[in-house]
Amino acid sequence: MTRHQLGLNCLGFYEEAVGILHGIDIDQGLLIARISKVILALPIELEAKLAPLMGTRIGILRTDILGKEYLVRRIPEKKAQALDEIKMNDLTAPKAQREMGIA
Repeated sequence: MTRHQLGLNCLGFYEEAVGILHGIDIDQGLLIARISKVILALPIELEAKLAPLMGTRIGILRTDILGKEYLVRRIPEKKAQALDEIKMNDLTAPKAQREMGIA
């Protein structure tokens, strides 16, 4: 994430902000979104997509695709809980890494 000249966070290409959408405001030609603990500067055009998602867990992905610069997805509650429950200890190293003694 980079910082906007107003001190707000901006997504770089193929960065995603994930969290609960707590609020949106318009200020100085930007849409300001509060997603969990992050305050994010976005294009005003996203207001119509974000307004109905208030209070839900979302993901906003910035791309370099013409006409699809920002992709917004709603993360269903069951999926969000599953993601929150994953712990690094539960993940296993790939077989090749284990055999080489790297992991």
